Amino acid sequence: MFRTATGFDTAFTLDAQGVLRRAKGTQSYRPMHLLDGVRLTGTWGVFDPNGGPPVVTINFTPDGRFREAGLLNFTAWAKLGPDPASRKAVEQGAGTYAVRRGTLELRYDGGPVARFMVATPPAVAPGPAPKTLQVGAATLDRAP
Repeated sequence: MFRTATGFDTAFTLDAQGVLRRAKGTQSYRPMHLLDGVRLTGTWGVFDPNGGPPVVTINFTPDGRFREAGLLNFTAWAKLGPDPASRKAVEQGAGTYAVRRGTLELRYDGGPVARFMVATPPAVAPGPAPKTLQVGAATLDRAP
């Protein structure tokens, strides 16, 4: 049972597959696969289906390096956290990355350190090259 801020109760059930379902209604919630210790390989981003330039991209290599364009601005990283004034959102950058216990840590060469939740959606198997990555609140697709 979950009680909302307005005082309404919502009942949920958890089925044998681990799917959380609203007792009344058609909504269901499935756990995401939090990534841990994986070395990603490939490019993910938000791509224009009409072939225009991508909104954001990030490329990972198995040696622990990344290169991105637009990620910090797209995720509003500079506006989040306890001291936004000390955060600097770079337009693009490169550095090293690590994936530990559901956290993607990006260490920019000569710049900031950014951390995001990282997972794959329920229907996407985790691994080094999943078709979809969830980075914070952003859903990034593997490059076509």
